[in-house]
Amino acid sequence: MLIVLCTTEIISWGVLFYAFSVLLPTISAQTGWSLAAITAGFSASQVVAALVGVPVGRLFDRRGPRAIMTTGSIIAVPALVALATAESLAWFTAAWLVAGVAMAGVFYAPAFAALTRWCGPRRVTALTRPRWSRGLPARCSHR
Repeated sequence: MLIVLCTTEIISWGVLFYAFSVLLPTISAQTGWSLAAITAGFSASQVVAALVGVPVGRLFDRRGPRAIMTTGSIIAVPALVALATAESLAWFTAAWLVAGVAMAGVFYAPAFAALTRWCGPRRVTALTRPRWSRGLPARCSHR
């Protein structure tokens, strides 16, 4: 389960966050929108992720990581499609707001909460020491 969690984190961050800075000049060149306006949409996603993160955390405590992180991944798909097909700056910004909701469900806060839930006091070792390394604690519970 740890490998799946790490893989989904890499993909989530790469697609929802880091790709933005790489694509920013191309988006501006192809749409004619200013860099500031495009970045404002992305910045709004970060505000939404922070605001939505509070109720997501409460729901996480009640339901666990699987439902939260799966839902976040599912929400990310239409958000990314909307970003890719946006024909107006308003549509683009709205898509980033939806992406912010997805970010609240898939980025580090829910991932580390899941790891803490599954591994408890072994959480640091689970992330920092490979399975083949000597002294790795017993597997974490994936409930």
